[in-house]
Amino acid sequence: MPASWFSPDLVERTVDTVDTDDGPYVTYQGLNDLGLRDTAARFTLPGAEAAVNTVAEEAMIYGLVNGAGVAQTDQDLARAARVAGEA
Repeated sequence: MPASWFSPDLVERTVDTVDTDDGPYVTYQGLNDLGLRDTAARFTLPGAEAAVNTVAEEAMIYGLVNGAGVAQTDQDLARAARVAGEA
């Protein structure tokens, strides 16, 4: 992540190997303890759980969740649609 997203007192070390226009980057391991806690509190990742009976039902959910907002190849979505059709 760009180190500029964090207050300097949260960053222990940045990554020198990433050359970007927006300055140095920091990895999770490059944050100090306070930075790690701050990241855990502010950076939430959504998750979903489902109890389904078949792989086809799982593929249908995959298509619904990953078909909007997340880059998927036509091949990924076609495979999920094909498997979902096997229900």
